[in-house]
Amino acid sequence: VADTVATWLEKAEGRPTLCFAVDRAHAQKLHDEFEKNHVPSAYVDAFTPREDRTAIGERLARGEIKVVCNIGTLTTGIDWDIRCISFCRPTKSEILFVQIFGRGLRTADGKDNLLVLDHSDTTLRLGMPDEIDHDELSMGKAPKSKSESGDGDDEIGLPKPCLSCGALVPPKSRECPACGFANRPKVTIETMDGELAEIGRGGKRKGGKRPTAIQLLMEFGKSEIWGQLRSMQQEYGWSDGRTSNQFREIFGVWPNAVRYASLREPTPALRSWVRSRAIAWARSKQNAA
Repeated sequence: VADTVATWLEKAEGRPTLCFAVDRAHAQKLHDEFEKNHVPSAYVDAFTPREDRTAIGERLARGEIKVVCNIGTLTTGIDWDIRCISFCRPTKSEILFVQIFGRGLRTADGKDNLLVLDHSDTTLRLGMPDEIDHDELSMGKAPKSKSESGDGDDEIGLPKPCLSCGALVPPKSRECPACGFANRPKVTIETMDGELAEIGRGGKRKGGKRPTAIQLLMEFGKSEIWGQLRSMQQEYGWSDGRTSNQFREIFGVWPNAVRYASLREPTPALRSWVRSRAIAWARSKQNAA
């Protein structure tokens, strides 16, 4: 049950809601929790008579109840005005997943969106329900996501959490539909202080050794590099651990002292170094295989 009711109270704005549970005991517990928090709700399972289900739908339409908790009974065959789905059960079935969210994707007067509160990891695993589309039967094999396979037009793109508000952003969108936060790379001209020097064979500066990429990056300072790495994290959706490890690889320490440094525009030098590390990692995995 966790924060299902608290999340609904915070985000659902009183929308008529279908809540999908794991089993009857879970659905009943969710119903009880909504009632305890003064949210008028109803409970439906396989043993609920058809006339009672019809009456519940009519009460939902009139606003007398706000949430209907159910277990496997309201996935198809209803045409209610549903504006929020509270998804409190996981599934590996794309068909069931699309059917459930189809209850809320039906049009209605004054309705321009559906709010989905996914308390499982299903959307992260299967993708956004309106992005799931196949031209052919799978012949019993589950389709692979882009994170599980190589290039290909038939793969299912997976959404990623917004770095600003946590809502899931569709795979083909750079702007969060919930808060408007945009992960757009900026194109700028970088300038750096320096001196031109004659370069000999092998790319070495005459009269001295060529500085390494890490030595060049260290000249920016810890706060500057951490701000640049954090900007790239927002741009590419890295985890906090990956970003911290990249900082540690450059400076040999964790970024604790500069954790709250402001974001900076990544320089071409840093982007080049990050790209080189990604290529090196990919080659090492290929060689190991």
